[in-house]
Amino acid sequence: MAPNIDTTALSKSPELSDVLTQQAQAGGYDCLPCRLMGSAVFTGMGIYSWASGTSQLRKRELEILRSKSFYTLGMRKASIWVLSGSLVSLGIYRLYN
Repeated sequence: MAPNIDTTALSKSPELSDVLTQQAQAGGYDCLPCRLMGSAVFTGMGIYSWASGTSQLRKRELEILRSKSFYTLGMRKASIWVLSGSLVSLGIYRLYN
């Protein structure tokens, strides 16, 4: 037979500050495989976005230059570098923190 459980204790949600304090005291609640996987995903996304973006820009370079768009080729390259650099940085941050 199942034990008697006080359902009023189950219906109360814990305070966020209490949960965060418990996690901080426990320490190391983020496992190594989780860090490695998260780091690999962010870094991979950064590398893929750089490779994909630069290859697409190379293919469409003449079309972009002819269009006289406000978003010049340099701005587009800079955007790709910023995006991919940010993602790789997040991957490195995820690995160590």
